[in-house]
This record gives sequence, C-alpha cells and structure tokens, in this order.
Amino acid sequence: MDFLYKDIVYDFSLYNLLWYFLIYAFLGWCMEVCYAAFKTKSFINRGFLNGTYCPLYGAGACVVLVLLEPVSNHPFLVFLLSSLITTAIEFLTGLILELLYHKKWWDYSGRRFNIKGYVCLEFSIIWGICCLLVYDLLHPIVRWPVNHIPHNVGIWLLAIWLLDFVLDVVVSTVQATRFAKYVTKITEREKKGSDTIGEKLAGATIKLMDSASEAKEKYAIKRSSKRLLKAFPTMKDKRDKSIIDTLREKALLKKQKRAIEKYNELKEEKDA
Repeated sequence: MDFLYKDIVYDFSLYNLLWYFLIYAFLGWCMEVCYAAFKTKSFINRGFLNGTYCPLYGAGACVVLVLLEPVSNHPFLVFLLSSLITTAIEFLTGLILELLYHKKWWDYSGRRFNIKGYVCLEFSIIWGICCLLVYDLLHPIVRWPVNHIPHNVGIWLLAIWLLDFVLDVVVSTVQATRFAKYVTKITEREKKGSDTIGEKLAGATIKLMDSASEAKEKYAIKRSSKRLLKAFPTMKDKRDKSIIDTLREKALLKKQKRAIEKYNELKEEKDA
C-alpha cells in the first residue's frame, strides 16, 4: 500500500487526492443544497448522484489544486486560471451527461454570455472566487486532518467512504439510464398516440371535406343536368353516351315514381 503515499505530483499523493476528492465532493453537495434552499425555500437533493456527493466539485478541486500549485502565491493568476479550468470541466461534464442521457442536468441558457447553456460568465467568475477562497481559507483546514490521521486508520476510513461513493455512482447511473429509457418510451408512446390521433383527425377532416365537395358537385350536376335534359331531350355525349342515357333514365324513373305515388294517393281518397 506504499504507492498510495508516494507523491504523484508536487506534494500530492494518491492518498491525499482521494481524500480531497471525497471531502470537496461532499462540501460541494452541501453548498448546492444551501443554494437551492435559498432559492426555493425547500430541500432539494442536488447533483447527479443520490448520495451526498457532487463529483464535479471534487474533481474540480483536485485539478485546480494540482495545476495551480506553481502559482498558488499569485491570487490573480489563481482566480483567472481556476475560472478557466472549472469552466472547462463544467462544460465537458454537461456535454458528456447530455450525450449519455439525452437531457441537460443544468441549463444557463437564460443567463448572459453562456455557451450552449453548459457554462456562463457569471458562474465562471463565481468559480474563480470560490477557488481563491479555497486556496487561502478552506484548503489549509481540510489538509490538516488528512495529514494528521494515522495512516492505518485513514486507509480504512478512506476505503469505506470510497466504497459508499462507488456504490452511489453505480446505483445512480443505473437509475439515470432507466429514467432516460423510460422518458424515451413515454416520448415514443406519446408520439405514436399523437400520430394515431392526428392521422384519424386529419383523415376524418379530409373525408368530410371530400364528402362535402362531392355532395356539392353532385348537387350542381344534378341541377344543371335536370335543366339541360329538359331543354335538350335528344342530347348525346360523344365521349360517353351512357352518361346522358343514365341521367335521362334516372330522371324518367323519378318521374314515374312520383306519378305512381300520386295515383296511389288518389285511389286511397276515392276508396275512402
């Protein structure tokens, strides 16, 4: 287990970095919960995971602590570079999560100077200020217990905490995947249902319009044909002689039917 305590870069060992990652992931979660409570006046479990972790903060803190160690004594450079680093991490994390689960876990589209809703200038400045405060105030407090816990105790505490974090990641990922599939299924069902309803509604509308148009056309033909047949009893159609003959036969049959009905009425009156 000696490899855990060897310095990887500067004065940071894997043991230290794992502790810092978990501590800052937890502190980041606490900050998100406080921010949400301030905004909504209610508790909201913020972040991708179910547990008390926001890995984005843990990873961001470790990257910033390592990369900015050479300029740790220059506050302006710490602010500027940490703003760029945390913004890049937030952008990549948001992009990857959306590619994997087809949804945005946060959205800055309503804020000015944003990039595709993943990052914005306002929060980039806030991250820079936070990193500056971490360097000057918070990290010395965090570093002290990590360096002073006996290694035989610290390694077990770290192992238990890491196991809890890994289980949380696995369970949350499975739930998020199922949720994404569930949302996709609901969307597909809604689309299928809306398509079915839309097709039926559109079909009924078209059918009604066609029926109305056909009825109007038939009525117009009927009126014009009735008049023309009376006006021209010997009219013929060179294209299709059966058309005129059919119309004439129909008119004759209707005339005969009315004559029969009138005869029956007169007969009934006479018998009465």
